[in-house]
Amino acid sequence: MATKQVTPLMVIDVQPAYASAFGLHYVKSIIEEMRKSRHRKIVVVSVDEEFSGDSMEDIQVFWARHGMTKALFNRVQFVEKTYGFFRGWMDCGIRDDEIVNTARELRCHQNWDSRNMTVAALERVAPSAVGLVNPLYLPSELESNLVFREPTWNLCGGAAHECLKEMELWLHSLQAKVTTRSGLVYL
Repeated sequence: MATKQVTPLMVIDVQPAYASAFGLHYVKSIIEEMRKSRHRKIVVVSVDEEFSGDSMEDIQVFWARHGMTKALFNRVQFVEKTYGFFRGWMDCGIRDDEIVNTARELRCHQNWDSRNMTVAALERVAPSAVGLVNPLYLPSELESNLVFREPTWNLCGGAAHECLKEMELWLHSLQAKVTTRSGLVYL
């Protein structure tokens, strides 16, 4: 009898720096979602301390204060990410498919920054980004972490059209299928 594959859960930017964007009930709902399956992989992705001011210890204390138990902590992998690896392009209105295609092109050529692409290559994958000053880069701390190589993910956290969307696009560039848990998204 085959074991049913449980889709892993990724929680994005639920941390002290952004606590004013969501309430206590929201964090408790996410913890309840984490508890639902003992076999589910859970990854909590947070903006690194350099940008957010939140150390990994601050983030873990935050979760403990909101009810995360020791048993649940043992199941969660906490990962930091840099801020804004796709946001420069997102904020300038570059289409999602161009962002995803550029990330794939960079990865394919082991190139980590759009500023290192030829104009011809950029015109081929992201014509609306040609001449853009803001770079798109692949986040090395995520690219090198094997936990993200799952073929499907459930996402929650926020902000819906900023960091959550950025992670969604990055996962699409890895050809992962993504479902965003709309009831567990802030902003």
